Amino acid sequence: SESELVDAKKSLLEQRKLNRVQDGSLASALLGQIATGRTMAFSAALDVAIAAVSLDTVNAALRRYLRPERLLQVYAGDFAKFGVQAIAP
Repeated sequence: SESELVDAKKSLLEQRKLNRVQDGSLASALLGQIATGRTMAFSAALDVAIAAVSLDTVNAALRRYLRPERLLQVYAGDFAKFGVQAIAP
């Protein structure tokens, strides 16, 4: 939904902003940019693109790349104590 997209973009952009004010994260980002030949301008442009993305664009990308029939759910743990038996492959 539109509200979910707004929340997701806000969260992602805030995380990216926070990473730029933490010494370790910033140093790592700068090293990565050196390795790829990019600058902080690339990062700024990415922030602008994230902020501008529309719900239609996100949904189109999900329809194009996400294949629900290929998703796999994996459960791990000790389920015996709950009376659940493992299913053999």
